[in-house]
Amino acid sequence: IEQGSRLELNRGASGRIILAYGKRKNDKAGFYKEIRDAGYYLSIHEHNSSLFALAVPVISSSSKFVGAIVVSGPISRFNDKQKILLLKLLRSQLNNIVMP
Repeated sequence: IEQGSRLELNRGASGRIILAYGKRKNDKAGFYKEIRDAGYYLSIHEHNSSLFALAVPVISSSSKFVGAIVVSGPISRFNDKQKILLLKLLRSQLNNIVMP
């Protein structure tokens, strides 16, 4: 992926979080509800076959969706243990983001 490239929101971890928590009206398959229920989205091989990305939503103190924080890297460094550790790390950092 080249710097500055424009990508579709319906592919990748941060885009899926934005679609799941934004004002989405059409979700007949319940895909975005599954993301909201999980509280994160894991993307593997969606934009590039050698990358993964894990994203969580940022929710304000007034319960409004603000955005997403994401970590990504080479798939060769990713496994189930890494998923658990990275998810804990991302969720712990949400406490450091103060949104009114």
